[in-house]
Amino acid sequence: MEEQLWKAIWKRAGRKYSVALVNHPKLRATGKTLDEAVEKLGDLISEELGDAVPHLEFVNPLPASGSGRFIFTLAGHNQNYDVINADALFDSAQCPKCHNQMGERNEELIQLRKPPEDDLMFTDWLGQIISRRLATFLKLQKCNEVILRPIVIRGKVSSEFLEVISISPRPYVAKKGVKGSWGEFWCKKCERKSIMYMPHEADYLHYVAADSLPDPKVSVFPVGVGYEVDIAVSKTLREAVIRSGQFKNVVSHMVGVLQKREYLTLEEYFSKFKRSKRAT
Repeated sequence: MEEQLWKAIWKRAGRKYSVALVNHPKLRATGKTLDEAVEKLGDLISEELGDAVPHLEFVNPLPASGSGRFIFTLAGHNQNYDVINADALFDSAQCPKCHNQMGERNEELIQLRKPPEDDLMFTDWLGQIISRRLATFLKLQKCNEVILRPIVIRGKVSSEFLEVISISPRPYVAKKGVKGSWGEFWCKKCERKSIMYMPHEADYLHYVAADSLPDPKVSVFPVGVGYEVDIAVSKTLREAVIRSGQFKNVVSHMVGVLQKREYLTLEEYFSKFKRSKRAT
């Protein structure tokens, strides 16, 4: 099968980098750069394990590609396509142009056709679906910034999976002086706005504002836009999750942190660049 998630580890020895799979330690590669070693390992995975499009999650996180502060977020590697009552979950209909979920989330529980296969999965326009064991490991039940709701699977309320709803996520922001040529989105019908950057445009896919972050002692909190919440975690908690053998198909991302002088809110960004390639 292609597009599987493989846990890997990297290290630097002198001028060379080496990478190896955690569960297949004999599959390893070296290179003058980390990118070269990763590319070689990808070829080995294709040849030996039959995955031509492998996704690597390093248990020891890769070095940040740029300067400055960053945080980690956790997300599902796979999307859950089994929500059967999406139209009934909000007090307003979907946006007729971009299909964004509009209005407030009501009390209706998400209903799924079958149990999720992973411990964390993202959904289309909704939040994340998380296993109770991962939520407990992250201590999300003690986080006052999210709501955890049970999920109905095949007509029965599940005790194993939960929906993560953010009360007020910290929104992503735009980096000053950088235009997200293909990753910006502005629906002028419902006013949904989002932005992400391609690797050639900025050091990170997403950015958050430094002045929106909680006390450093807070180890888990939500970030994102609308109901599409991402779970930000401390470096220690991120490593504990990824190194653990209990949680299936959970990935991490680095999100850049910008000071006030370095960012624009999405409202400021789109008022400045009124003509967006991705606006509808």
